[in-house]
Amino acid sequence: MPNSRIVSCGGGDRIGLSPFDDELLSAPGTCLLWPDGTGMTLDMDQTPPDRVVVLDGTWRQARRLYNRMPVLRTIPKLVLPAPTQSRDRLREQHRLDGMSTLEAVAAAVTMIEGACVAEPLERLYDEVVRRTVALRWGIKPS
Repeated sequence: MPNSRIVSCGGGDRIGLSPFDDELLSAPGTCLLWPDGTGMTLDMDQTPPDRVVVLDGTWRQARRLYNRMPVLRTIPKLVLPAPTQSRDRLREQHRLDGMSTLEAVAAAVTMIEGACVAEPLERLYDEVVRRTVALRWGIKPS
């Protein structure tokens, strides 16, 4: 995805990794893609955000990072509506609004930039699911 950046934050004490840019994270126009509807949410009737911060990992890992980085608790949250379409998934969701990171990013892009821009991400997710299911069950991909 153009204009995106991946910042690794795993590995304990981050030896050899660049520090997080708290100024960039707290800059106006930044929001955190977060499923918890509590606290501040971004009203999409307003100007769309300039940047969206996405924490990729298990819920336990994301919560731990959220609690470890005070700057994340200060920025507005972008809370997505529950998915409306039924689709094949890699894992069973335990929440009605549960989504994989890739699904959530696609939903955020849809909300901010439109469905046409997010469509390649939606196709990518569906293809990942299709191939994973095929490998799991020994089905040759078509």
